[in-house]
Amino acid sequence: MSAPWLKFFPSDWRADPSLRMCSIAARGLWIEMLCVMHEATPRGTLRVNGKTVSDRQLAILAGCQDVAGLLEELEEAGVFSREADGTIFSRRMMRDVEKAEQDKANGRKGGNPTLRAGVNPQLNGEDKAQKPETRSQIQTSLRSDQIEKETRERAEFSDWFCSWPSAASDDDDDAFKAWQELTDADRSEAKARSAAYVEAAKGGGRTAICSAAKYLRKHMWKRVRDKPPTPPPKSGASPEQSREQYIAAELARSERSFKR
Repeated sequence: MSAPWLKFFPSDWRADPSLRMCSIAARGLWIEMLCVMHEATPRGTLRVNGKTVSDRQLAILAGCQDVAGLLEELEEAGVFSREADGTIFSRRMMRDVEKAEQDKANGRKGGNPTLRAGVNPQLNGEDKAQKPETRSQIQTSLRSDQIEKETRERAEFSDWFCSWPSAASDDDDDAFKAWQELTDADRSEAKARSAAYVEAAKGGGRTAICSAAKYLRKHMWKRVRDKPPTPPPKSGASPEQSREQYIAAELARSERSFKR
């Protein structure tokens, strides 16, 4: 039986570099496909009544004509994968299904996968039991705070990651983990000096800029030297004067001095 709701994280959707490279029409088709895959069997695959959905059938389901072109755009960007028979599936949705099944199996063992079935020893038996509703409220509050913190961090990271050169962009999950390992002060400095690092790397003749994860973990921004101040123009010819103008001005000055 399928769940009546679908997990959807707006920050992950907007931060996915593969999906952001696709047109708004292709992204609209992908969300329609996710809805179909959520209700499919097995969940996460593009099937209806156990049968693979063809391009023509998908056009009817999504109310879209240029399905083939949009599917090609999504596939080239690596948004989805295919099974051996060509059936489209969502990697993220398949991982969520596997995790849910594993959590269900662990639940039968008391929530601990290392315990044998039916064995759940009571620890600290002399302690006073807490009220179930109080424990639940504390756990819910902690989870909410953690989710809110990670959502803020993800949004801040996404704004910065989008400015990183696409040729050096790596797995955004790996880069986000590196981002979480930094202090607030390091994050601010890394953001402020990333443009200077990219400019210095290009000016140094490097063929490739390092990945965002390496830039964060190795504190690469601290290796960027500030540019020295521009020296004042030398006395003599003005930057706006040509060589001929400068010579003519010097001759005129010499004639005035001679007449005196």
